[in-house]
Amino acid sequence: MNDLVVILGLAAAGYALAYWLRLPSIPLLLAVGFLASLTPLAPTMQGATNLVQLGLAFLVFAAGIELTPSRFKHQTGVVIWVALAQFFIVGAAGYGLARFFGFETMAAMYTGFALSASSTLVVIRHLRIHQQMFQPFG
Repeated sequence: MNDLVVILGLAAAGYALAYWLRLPSIPLLLAVGFLASLTPLAPTMQGATNLVQLGLAFLVFAAGIELTPSRFKHQTGVVIWVALAQFFIVGAAGYGLARFFGFETMAAMYTGFALSASSTLVVIRHLRIHQQMFQPFG
């Protein structure tokens, strides 16, 4: 629980600094996290792992909320084919790159699947930010 409080406090400070400096928040959050890792404030490895899993659960849940099936009812076949093709093509590319960089087979598979899932979440977020979720290509 202490790890969560520390991380939320540091993230709030990073967001406030980004807002004050009128800069994108992601680079500042990365910098704040890096600086925190150099201090005793850094969470333990187990605490950080638990918080990452919690954050990913929220991220995937939020992306799932954006995907309402009623929007796809007229294009179900196309949506399924595009989604499957995107998932497996990006997964295979991630697997291939991981193997190229010397990852073992199982680690490369996890990397490929993680890349497939995260790329979908990034595209959904991008479409939502640019208000293009309800466009035909969205």
